Amino acid sequence: MKLTPFLLGFGCVLVLVLRLWIALSTPTLSTDDAYFHLRQVEHIRNTGLPLFDDPLSYGGRMHVFTPVFHYVVAAGALFMQPVAAAKIIPNILATLLTIVIFGIVSRLSKNEGVALFIAVFSAFVPVWFGHTINTLSPATLAVPLLFFVMYAWLRVSEPRWRYLYLASLILLSFTHPVVLLLVLALILYLVLVLVERLTVERTELEIALFSIFFVLWSQFLLYKKFILTHGPAVVWQNIPPQLLSTLFADVTVLTALYHIGIIPVLYGVFVVYRYLFRRKHKMTYFLIAFALAAGLLLWFRLIPLQLGLILLGMFLLVLFSRWVSFFLDHIPTTRIHRLKPLFIASLVLAFVLTSVLPSLGVAWAVQDQSLSPAGVLAYRWIRDNVPSDAAVVAAVDEGHRVAALGGRKNVIDDHFLLQRDAKQRLHDVNRIFTTTFGVEAVELMDRYNARAILLTPDTKRAHQLSTLAYAIPSKCFGRAFEESGYEIIVKHAYCSVEEIT
Repeated sequence: MKLTPFLLGFGCVLVLVLRLWIALSTPTLSTDDAYFHLRQVEHIRNTGLPLFDDPLSYGGRMHVFTPVFHYVVAAGALFMQPVAAAKIIPNILATLLTIVIFGIVSRLSKNEGVALFIAVFSAFVPVWFGHTINTLSPATLAVPLLFFVMYAWLRVSEPRWRYLYLASLILLSFTHPVVLLLVLALILYLVLVLVERLTVERTELEIALFSIFFVLWSQFLLYKKFILTHGPAVVWQNIPPQLLSTLFADVTVLTALYHIGIIPVLYGVFVVYRYLFRRKHKMTYFLIAFALAAGLLLWFRLIPLQLGLILLGMFLLVLFSRWVSFFLDHIPTTRIHRLKPLFIASLVLAFVLTSVLPSLGVAWAVQDQSLSPAGVLAYRWIRDNVPSDAAVVAAVDEGHRVAALGGRKNVIDDHFLLQRDAKQRLHDVNRIFTTTFGVEAVELMDRYNARAILLTPDTKRAHQLSTLAYAIPSKCFGRAFEESGYEIIVKHAYCSVEEIT
């Protein structure tokens, strides 16, 4: 199909325009964690180096992370404002996944029409579309890189692609821990091939073993400090138990289906069943291994929920292409072959209803989490009025905004690794919000040199608050800011708790 490259390019442009239209509809970012990455981008833009030694997070700490994604966004920030780069560059990276999916499905189905169909709709896996538009997530680089590694593997018998595979594997290894999923997938793939008694070429086996050992070595090299500090708890990122139990609590089968898309799930699972128990095909086994790896990591809660759903949805969508190819090849042999255009139109309509519309719904729901003008004013008040050496008490999912927008130390944020007192800090912050005793609140705030408490509408809903019970009226506390559900309660400097002996 000579029109295929043009149609693919046109589809990518439309997807990118739609993404940017939604992302630029608000001047702020939609998640708290995005502001951690924004601080890194701004620091790289200004100094050329990441902010590993962070004076604001937890009142001062060291970060350990790979800054490849931040350098990519910072390169764009050289030509535009950092917030604009944070919206534009990740959406460009996310759109590139469409092209990579096209290549994988082309190799799998040998049908460019099917590849074009799957590639375009891969942009509308709801959890991918909605949670990568305005969140400045490293996943927008890591996921396309992972799929490019998969595509290069499918062509690893060609010398040029062998080198491209190794180069992309090295880049992914130093970009995101999601590369560990590749290790599990390769192990599962080799097991499936051996169980089915299919031939494993020597080149394929050597590259698979090299990939497994290189990835494990590189991840230990990068994150050995985490491993030595936390031991097995590093798997769950040292998240406090009281918070970890809530991360997957609201996820049901229906929620997962909505965020992945019901058609890829149903027919993707059908393809997995068909090829595991009835047919043999090495390339399909390779993709099934990735779907099984993502499913296992999700089942055992070893991967962040959104990232796990993104990967599982994409893998099942690619596997769904096998069903589409089978359907298009089989229907001409039936008596209803004249209805083929109608079936194709019905399939497109079903995807629009179950994937495109939910994608837009998730995207706008995430956009609604962006800071309101009142929220911007609240953080601006913190920057202008809270002493520079003081901390601000805020919910765990507001900590990065306190550091990035308020420019002040937070007591806690959601980066728990290397923080041995994360559990205690989370307990103390929750007590400051819920206690009815001002003396206890003063004591806890003094422990972290905190001078202000930030109450957002989300914090009030989470703790069922209208305001702090001990603060109004109080000789030690005063309301310094209030607008549209945002409140800032300040603790007067002369109030403290001393132990008298």
